[in-house]
Amino acid sequence: MPNGTNEATFLYRALYDLSFFIIVIIIIMNVIFGVIVDTFAALRQEKQDREELVRNNCCVCGT
Repeated sequence: MPNGTNEATFLYRALYDLSFFIIVIIIIMNVIFGVIVDTFAALRQEKQDREELVRNNCCVCGT
């Protein structure tokens, strides 16, 4: 096998591996960030629900 073919194969393989890992890392990071954002959105909604309950209900009689 000529030396140039081996170098070209190495270059293509390195580019393929690099692009694969970049794509996989981007997808995994987006999933992780999506979970974090959804969790904070749920916490914010729960806080708003509690604040609305406190504002609209009497703490003595519960109505």
